[in-house]
Amino acid sequence: MLVVPVLHVFYHSRLVRFIPSWPRFVLGVALGAVPASAYITVLYGTIGADLQITTPFPLLFVQVTLFSCVLLIVEFVLWPVAFGRPDAAPQRRDMARPPPESPPSVPLMSRLPAELRGGAILSISMQDHYAEVTTTEGSALILMRLADAMDLLDGCPGLRIHRSHWVALGAVEGIERQGRKVQVLLSEGRRLPVGATYLKAVQNVMDA
Repeated sequence: MLVVPVLHVFYHSRLVRFIPSWPRFVLGVALGAVPASAYITVLYGTIGADLQITTPFPLLFVQVTLFSCVLLIVEFVLWPVAFGRPDAAPQRRDMARPPPESPPSVPLMSRLPAELRGGAILSISMQDHYAEVTTTEGSALILMRLADAMDLLDGCPGLRIHRSHWVALGAVEGIERQGRKVQVLLSEGRRLPVGATYLKAVQNVMDA
């Protein structure tokens, strides 16, 4: 669906954060509906004369915008409210040696469920369009990019180890190598991959 990536980039852009949430959402959907409507028009135009689309482009654009708004609201708002999101439930883990607590001023903590805010942030990992924030109290999914989540980590020392992973320095136990594969070992037993782009920075931090 072409609308979703355009909406995601537009909605989280720093340039439009002054716009309230719902108007920003609708504008993002409308922006994504432009290439989606163009794709539908071109697609029907290449299938054959018998399947030519008769809807004028402006009307098609409005229809795609309205349909996408309804679909995305149902998927990301109404469905989680009605049925919950299992992946967002806290997943408690036993810690052999809990890292230092995250400072209470870390802005990202305010985005987490109340039951997780008393813990320390261990890592952030991307899952599709969601950032999975793992703490000493459990984990939760937040609809945002990794870069945006990292911007909300003021006062929480850590580093990006992969295009999809960030870890808190207090949660790192060491580095493991298996051939060309390099992983960071976390205090509660998880292992996260280290990307080649970030390997040198990780090694410098571990050697410090």
